[in-house]
Amino acid sequence: GDITNGPLKIDGELCEDVKYVHVKGSIFFGSARHFINMFSVADDPATVVIDFKDALIIDHSAVAAIQGITHRFEKADKRVLITNLPVKSQGRLQRTHGDYDMLARTIKTRENFGDVESNGKSIPEQQQQHQSHVIDPNPHSVSNLEVF
Repeated sequence: GDITNGPLKIDGELCEDVKYVHVKGSIFFGSARHFINMFSVADDPATVVIDFKDALIIDHSAVAAIQGITHRFEKADKRVLITNLPVKSQGRLQRTHGDYDMLARTIKTRENFGDVESNGKSIPEQQQQHQSHVIDPNPHSVSNLEVF
């Protein structure tokens, strides 16, 4: 995936140092370790955004990897925000993650973010034109919040 660091506006608040990870491809038992190695609680800034626009969560190993990352960062008083989670992946994450409160805090729609800048460049427009979804804390419903 692509990784950039820079300022990002989240829920109207400017965060000066945000790690933005645009994940591409499938995350499953064979790629989960590589996905996990993209993150370092000790070295990453206080806010990390994981964009799943071009990714798919395939199995429980992928869910466990995401859960482990969000849990470790939360224990270090850092936050991981997930955006652009495909509908198929939402179901898998929701069925096997178990911590619905954490999911509700972690999953954000595109409308929660302003521009990410890295060396003066913003997120390409094609990354902003897609459907955004969020997992409802109710394990039996998934809501489509906004179409861009």
